[in-house]
Amino acid sequence: MKTEKKYGKYLNEILTLIRVVFFTLPGLVGWNPFVIRNPPSVKIFELFFQICSLFEEIPIPMRRHLHKALIVLFLLIVIAYVAQRYSISGELPYPTVHNNGPDTTLTIGIIGDSWTYGNQLDPHIRFGLLQRGIHANVVSASHPGARSRHLYHDLHGKDRKHHHVRKILDHCPDFCVVVIGVNDAASQIGSKNYAVHMTYIVKTLLHHGAHPVLVSLPEFGIDESIRKMGFLREYRNKLAALVNNRGEIDNIRTYRKALLKELKKAGLDNRVTWIDFDKVCPDYHHNPEFYRDPMHLSVSGTEKFADVISEELSAYLKSSI
Repeated sequence: MKTEKKYGKYLNEILTLIRVVFFTLPGLVGWNPFVIRNPPSVKIFELFFQICSLFEEIPIPMRRHLHKALIVLFLLIVIAYVAQRYSISGELPYPTVHNNGPDTTLTIGIIGDSWTYGNQLDPHIRFGLLQRGIHANVVSASHPGARSRHLYHDLHGKDRKHHHVRKILDHCPDFCVVVIGVNDAASQIGSKNYAVHMTYIVKTLLHHGAHPVLVSLPEFGIDESIRKMGFLREYRNKLAALVNNRGEIDNIRTYRKALLKELKKAGLDNRVTWIDFDKVCPDYHHNPEFYRDPMHLSVSGTEKFADVISEELSAYLKSSI
């Protein structure tokens, strides 16, 4: 009986702590320690902690038989979450394109994460090309916060909220600039994960007649961005770096090399045009004026970035005449 009371006392204290940490405090400060981008994962964790809350209502003798099952359930949830977050997607069938027939206008598509949000690059690239004697129609679509895996799925219309990314293909772009990778690197998702999904994107663009223009994974304040993520996300990503990148936090160069290796393996390295981001900024700490925060460019940084893209596109077009 004494053991049961002691067991019940500690379990109640643990469950109370769980409620305070995961429900009461987040409600008071408007913060959720489990900032997970995938809504199903959020619901799974919420369900687990609701089960924990109900657990204390069960008579103590029965808890002995159920607490192990609860631990197993939690481990299964964690395994499912890790598998969903870090696994490499299978290659999807090429999406169907709905276009309005042939168009003689040079069309440049841009797809990416928040670095392409709000058509911020479009007018600068259009103007940069015009200055170099090239008239072009520039269209863009973005998925803020996306990793390469998300962008690949967006190209196939898997996410209705970001269906506009797939619609870029409907414009039948002659070129498609791909700006993605900052969130892959910051999330420590793994260089292989990034490289494979980027290769899938290249294959999809080539299949639909768009020449891929790949921006090398941009330089940004990766250490600073991870420190700003909050306690749980920061240490989740540091642990992921240990597993996926031998503990190397600043993985930008490693991810770049992995992509080139993967493209060579697929025989696609000579079928893309590269935009070397180092021409914009070789080191985040040396050019703070180009960034409004560790993960995003400032207005002047965006203008410089667009000018480099315009210059490289112009050089490619003139050399292919």
